[in-house]
Amino acid sequence: MRNLFESRARFLMSVGGVALAILLILVLDGVFAGALKQVTAYMDNGDYSIMVSQKGVKNLHMTTSFFPASKVQQIRQVKGVKSADPILYSADYLVKGNNRSLSYVIGFIPGKPGGPWTMAEGTTRIKSGQIIIDERIAEKYDLDVGDKIGTLGRPFTIGSLTKATVNITNAISFIRFDDFQRIRNTPGIVSYALVRVEKGQSVSGVIRRIRQKVKGVTVLTRQGFASSERQAISDMSVDIMRLMNSVAFLIGLAALGLTVYTSTLSKLREYGILKAIGSKNRKLMSIVFQQAIISTLIGLAIAIVFAFLIRYALVLSGSNILIVIGTPSIFKVLIGATIINLLSSSIPILRIAGLDPAEVFRR
Repeated sequence: MRNLFESRARFLMSVGGVALAILLILVLDGVFAGALKQVTAYMDNGDYSIMVSQKGVKNLHMTTSFFPASKVQQIRQVKGVKSADPILYSADYLVKGNNRSLSYVIGFIPGKPGGPWTMAEGTTRIKSGQIIIDERIAEKYDLDVGDKIGTLGRPFTIGSLTKATVNITNAISFIRFDDFQRIRNTPGIVSYALVRVEKGQSVSGVIRRIRQKVKGVTVLTRQGFASSERQAISDMSVDIMRLMNSVAFLIGLAALGLTVYTSTLSKLREYGILKAIGSKNRKLMSIVFQQAIISTLIGLAIAIVFAFLIRYALVLSGSNILIVIGTPSIFKVLIGATIINLLSSSIPILRIAGLDPAEVFRR
């Protein structure tokens, strides 16, 4: 410990280098995890257990789903089904003047599942001709409740504002089911059915019965649908983020290793003197490894604090980027950092381990 903290400036530079390298890994890993979490917000926050779609459709992103509304009535008659509520869905743009933002447009029945889950202003019980958009979209285009914005080729009046419906690729907006049906001229057609299960009933059992009695549809749990959505997004548009994350991990570990290597190398003469006065190689390695582990833990703690500060700064700035600092990410960084630190610190000390004690003073 005295050796580690002897020079405060050297200690701060060493631990600071470790912290910055770990911070790079944590932030980019968090951005990747946040992106996947954002794209499934609609399913993750839904007040239902089962999602029914057109046969073969298992996600929202870049898909269309339409099936006869009569199948919703069939679903309602299945044992264990508490309710089955339809929604209509389309990917379109929110248009204000020359400004355009990609959005999932959801047609829902006010008071039923499928609408917004967190309101910033107003209520989900909007009137005909009204739309619910995210507060960040409103801020971006300097809009407020009562202003006009276009989607699906029609102007809508902003009736309410919602939260947490914007991600790095698109937003989610909500209009009434009957407005959507009228605009797209799709009577008797729905995109998805959101099913709630009666208390005491098994979700898997209800899914099995729906599949048996209602043909031509895909039936998944809400969580299963969200998992499929994450996989679709990952396959189609997040591969570059995964590549960036992997590269950042390798760069971070390389920077980490170089920092620890340099720090150990700067103390090589002191280790040599310990060797000369009788310290065993095992003892020297133990000292170096303990210092490496202490530096890693301190650097990790600092990096976690700064990662959360960056996360909150992005939230306060209104950014669409979400950083998720999860336990798996921390453990991954901790294990990787510990291994690379032990290896990096052991390389210089091996030079001393192979020397004859008398050689140390001659050098």
